[in-house]
Amino acid sequence: MRVSKLAIVCPSALVMGLTTSCLNFALVFSSHDKFGADTFQASLFGSLYSLSYLFCCSFGGKLLQKIPPLKSIIASLSCCIVGIFLMVNAPSLHVAYVLETFIGIFVAFYWPQLMGWLSQGLEDKQLSHATSFFNFSWSTGTIIAPFLAGCLSDINSAYPIYACLCAAIVNLFYVTIASRGLEKDAVMLSAKEANTPAETEAHSPLTAL
Repeated sequence: MRVSKLAIVCPSALVMGLTTSCLNFALVFSSHDKFGADTFQASLFGSLYSLSYLFCCSFGGKLLQKIPPLKSIIASLSCCIVGIFLMVNAPSLHVAYVLETFIGIFVAFYWPQLMGWLSQGLEDKQLSHATSFFNFSWSTGTIIAPFLAGCLSDINSAYPIYACLCAAIVNLFYVTIASRGLEKDAVMLSAKEANTPAETEAHSPLTAL
């Protein structure tokens, strides 16, 4: 059964948007309960995540261009799963900071590749249609994330992190299995070939994470 890229990208973007946003909210509550972090210390998680993401996107462009988008997406999700799992068992606030920094780096191998892969081969109305679905998907995830993090934190501050871990695992399995229905050319396309001038029309999810 053939699967379109849009059928992979949009659900994955929704779950990833939910995962990363929920994690950043969850760490504020979790760090306070687990490590006694004050307001400033808790707020550093979001800053470290965004800073590492931005740094990797800015200076790792050449590396990203050499990796086929699908492989990069799968590798990113796999590393995020490991990072979130270790975050659950972080022994100190400083270790949690390091893990959050690395998660930001891992996510930098996801979003740019996902957007470039989606836009490849699309023009005009097709690109506009795909971009609209893409933006709707990740935005929906970031809208749900704070509510989910807050509700689960009321029960136990660690629960939102476990939810993020489960979401990342589901995302990885979905992308891996669904991509088997893609044509070989769409799977093996390099990031450099996938990028098109029109790609810049896609709004970056960074501002909402």
